[in-house]
Amino acid sequence: MSIQIEQIDLLHRVMQLEANVHIRNAIVSVIDRIRMPMSEILALVPGESAAARSRAIGISRQTYYAWVREENRPLTDQAEHLARITGVPANLISARSYLESANDAGGEVAEAERECDEREIDARQDEDEKRAKEEQSEAELNKAWAEALERCAGNLAADLAARNSPRSPPATSRPASVA
Repeated sequence: MSIQIEQIDLLHRVMQLEANVHIRNAIVSVIDRIRMPMSEILALVPGESAAARSRAIGISRQTYYAWVREENRPLTDQAEHLARITGVPANLISARSYLESANDAGGEVAEAERECDEREIDARQDEDEKRAKEEQSEAELNKAWAEALERCAGNLAADLAARNSPRSPPATSRPASVA
């Protein structure tokens, strides 16, 4: 049991140093798996099958299996409902409540999320500007091609007109006929 406490303590310290909210959430997920695996919590729900347990909780079987596999954990309201059914404290069930209690009240997560959102917005704006430049370049290239084709078509039309214009027969000298 002391190894689990040491692991959780180490992960908690790493989480406090990490600025990236996605990495922090992944660390919280690992802490949750160590503290109280969802499979153990869900085993406390009355019912003989996954279908019966998921009905007792009020979730789909897909969600039930996702929780068992630790793909995600219950939201705060789901954790509170599960706590009433199992007797396990809601803060051990919900990753979100643990994340909120693990942070100082200074809003570190909100700030990290804001920074992440700003980076995503900047990246999207850069992509939009790049796409606009590419579209402008493509439009300019299309215009140049159209002008070149018009010149070509004009030259072809002039050549065809020159070939099809009535010509005077070439002057040839004929030998005088002998009578």
